[in-house]
Amino acid sequence: MEELKHQIEEWLSFCVRSFSPTTHIQYRCVISQLLREISANGKVFTQKSIEDFLDGKLQQGYSRTQFNCYLICIRNFASWRKQKYNIPSPAHSIPFIKQDPPKQRVLSEEEYQLCLKHTKGIDNDIIAFLGNTGLRREELRSLKWGDIPADLKFIRIKGKGRKARIVPLNSICKEILQRYPRRPDEEYVQFCRKYYGGEGSSWLCRKLAKQLNIPCFGCHAVRHFFATRCILKGINIYKLSKILGHSSVQTTEQIYLHLMPIDLLGITDVLD
Repeated sequence: MEELKHQIEEWLSFCVRSFSPTTHIQYRCVISQLLREISANGKVFTQKSIEDFLDGKLQQGYSRTQFNCYLICIRNFASWRKQKYNIPSPAHSIPFIKQDPPKQRVLSEEEYQLCLKHTKGIDNDIIAFLGNTGLRREELRSLKWGDIPADLKFIRIKGKGRKARIVPLNSICKEILQRYPRRPDEEYVQFCRKYYGGEGSSWLCRKLAKQLNIPCFGCHAVRHFFATRCILKGINIYKLSKILGHSSVQTTEQIYLHLMPIDLLGITDVLD
């Protein structure tokens, strides 16, 4: 057991260097839970003990998505251990379970305009910036002045999976940035750091939803709004995929094209 603990600590140090802080925290949480259960029940790190741990999560009410996320973490550790110590992975043969399609919350145009109407100052700028860039929550709050050229034409983002991309800035975003001139001692963009806690600007979104009496939403719902609006405006989906930082255009299509079937009604009228 002590050897396993040592291997886990080594792997977590590897995760610090290889993954985002959020992923590292999630991985540490999952593997710590697994280690506690194995230790408490006198088990060893085997396929059976991993399956018992994951099945227990389902019985506690965890979703199929959470089950698969836990399995990804455990597989990652087991694969790293195999590569470094040549110990066969006990998680490799455990299959992922079929997930239900994700329920995507997309902020509507009316809801977006309502949020802009009932906010001012930095809060208004945050919503508008998210709605015109499609940034994720973490990407917004980690935005640095060094990622933005002097002409304010685009921002460089290192997003999910540490993938780098370029996000163009329209006139709305440029006006927002010009309201917050960089100070000599300032590394991060000022308005992006107002909500820097674990929930970041998603807290602002939830607060707005409650105030405006609309369904709850977070930053990702604003990101979905940005993407669907881009598609409806005729932006090429391949280019949109690059802006959003997706690994492939198929990801973009799977997420967004099914979100707006009502907007497809009548498009074949051009064939009449």
